[in-house]
Amino acid sequence: MNYTETKVSMKRPKGVVSHVDLFAAFHRKYLDTLLGRRAENKQKAEAERNAILDANARGEADLLTAVFVIGGFLALMFFFLLIAIERHQRKLASD
Repeated sequence: MNYTETKVSMKRPKGVVSHVDLFAAFHRKYLDTLLGRRAENKQKAEAERNAILDANARGEADLLTAVFVIGGFLALMFFFLLIAIERHQRKLASD
């Protein structure tokens, strides 16, 4: 009794990638994109945070300057008021 044995091996056609390899490539690409965007967002948030802190520091200095200017103006006006009262009193005393 003669018989013929045929061996068959499963091979993909040229250019076809295994589903495992394809999923691994997609997953790697997803993770690379995710990590890249996280790094960009972190840098952007850090830059915005530093800009806000710088603006706060400048604002505090500007506010302190404004308080000194207003205080100086009020002190000057108080002295002008004292001079005006004194002149008024001299005028009344001379009459």
